[in-house]
Amino acid sequence: MKKWILRYSLAAVFISIFLFAVTSVQAWQLPVEVAVSSDSGEKTYIKMVVGLEKGATDSFDNLWDTPALSSHPDPDRAVLLNAYINGKGGTGETGRLWKDIRGAEKPVNTEWVITIAPVPAGKVVSVQWSVPYGMFSTGERLVLKDNGAIDKDSRPAETNVLAKQRYEFTSDGDGERTLSLVYSKDSSGASSGGGGFGCGTVKDMGANSAGTGTIDIMAFILFSPFIFRFIRKYSYKRE
Repeated sequence: MKKWILRYSLAAVFISIFLFAVTSVQAWQLPVEVAVSSDSGEKTYIKMVVGLEKGATDSFDNLWDTPALSSHPDPDRAVLLNAYINGKGGTGETGRLWKDIRGAEKPVNTEWVITIAPVPAGKVVSVQWSVPYGMFSTGERLVLKDNGAIDKDSRPAETNVLAKQRYEFTSDGDGERTLSLVYSKDSSGASSGGGGFGCGTVKDMGANSAGTGTIDIMAFILFSPFIFRFIRKYSYKRE
C-alpha cells in the first residue's frame, strides 16, 4: 500500500510542477519608442520599456523600474515632446516612469498608461516597438489603445502589438494624449485572429513558430515515460 502512495505522490509533484510552468506568465520586456520630427526634420524621441518579471510588483521597484527624467537640457528651446509611463500608485518621481516592469506571478490583465505631451498641432507622433522572437506564449495578447481616438462605438482605436510594429497619430495640440498598452492572457490557451483587444493573434513576428506553451506541452509528453520510469524505479528501491 505504501509503495502506491509514494508513486502517486511523486507523480503528483511532477504534474504540479509541469502545470505551474505551463499556466504561469513568462517574463518579458518590450522596448517602446515615441518620436516626433521638428520642422527641420530633426527627430526627437523618448524610449521606454514595459514588461513582466517574476519578483517584480505593480508598484515602484528600484530593481526593475526607472523614473522619467524631468530636466530639459536646453532651456532656450521649446519642449517638442514629453512622454512617460504613469507609475501605478506612484507619486513624484515614481509617478512618471520610463521603465515599468510589473509582477508576473498571476496571469491577469495588466495595463500600462503612456502620457504624451506636449506636441504641437499637426505633428505626426510615431509609436514604435519591437517584439523579440518567441517573447509571448500561446494565449497571450498585447494591444495598444489610443484613448484620444474614439470610434463610433465609443471605444478607443486599437492596434495589435503582436501583428504590427508601429502606430501613428496626428496631434491636435490639445493638451495631453494617453495610450494604453493592455496585456491579457487567455486562461484556456486558445487563440484567434484579428486586430483588436480580445481577438488578437497570439503569434509574434515569427508567426510560423510554435508558442512556448505548446513547446512545454510537447516536451512533457516526450519525456513523461522517462519521468514515470524514474518514479517506479525510485519507489521499488524504497521498498
